[in-house]
Amino acid sequence: MSDFDRRWKINTTVNPEDEFRKFKIRLMNDFKNIDSAMTKLGVYQYCMELAIDEVWQDPDRYDAFSEPISKNVSDSLDVENNIAEFFRKIEIIFRSEFSSDHIRGLYIKSLLRSLQLSRLEVDIKVLKKQVITVPKGEKFLDEEVDTTLSFLSGNSNKHLLDALKFYYEKNFIKSAESIRRSLEEFLRSQLGNKKGLKQNIVELGKLLKKDNRDAFIREIIMGTFSKLDYFFNNNSKHNDGDISEEENEFLIYQLASLMKYINEVTNQ
Repeated sequence: MSDFDRRWKINTTVNPEDEFRKFKIRLMNDFKNIDSAMTKLGVYQYCMELAIDEVWQDPDRYDAFSEPISKNVSDSLDVENNIAEFFRKIEIIFRSEFSSDHIRGLYIKSLLRSLQLSRLEVDIKVLKKQVITVPKGEKFLDEEVDTTLSFLSGNSNKHLLDALKFYYEKNFIKSAESIRRSLEEFLRSQLGNKKGLKQNIVELGKLLKKDNRDAFIREIIMGTFSKLDYFFNNNSKHNDGDISEEENEFLIYQLASLMKYINEVTNQ
């Protein structure tokens, strides 16, 4: 209920379909030219992920400097009337390449503003320039994970974001496998090699010992890594296990805690 409705004691019933329609109008007022804010690669990434035809319109034939025009992204949003699929497309947009981080940020602000003006039962979280959407009432993982994302880069960052996306979609096996891949890429980056997870667990142990880290802490770290490697091999990498939401959440927090410790001790 808005402040105006409260003052005038107007008791309006929220109609989800009507609220989505109004939200979409607000958003499309700002997103109608979003294709021009994305690079050609970004438009290509969007079309490829959704398996839609990528069509570029001919430019003004009287302007020799005009380039082909894309309406692929905005048209795709405009015709989408399923709320879940609409927000899936929003997430894909912000996983695609923009002309600059500044422009991406402006569109994220527009998205948040349109949602704030609506009474749509949706929550949005921005994680390192990407967007995750969930139905209102679903919990977001806390700042511990945000802190970890802040120092990750490249494939390690991508896989952790994928792990969060799959977690919110309740695809816990894919989330666990993305956690494993994020950890594997993180250790490769920190140790400067291309070895697999199991080999780099051994390399990490050597590094911690060389740095004279507490023997008991080393034992905890190495034991945890070994158990995680065994778990991933039997539940996500080679086989599909029976992973619950609580177990998936535990794995994400465990990963964040381990990465934070390793990042701190390897960058001193």
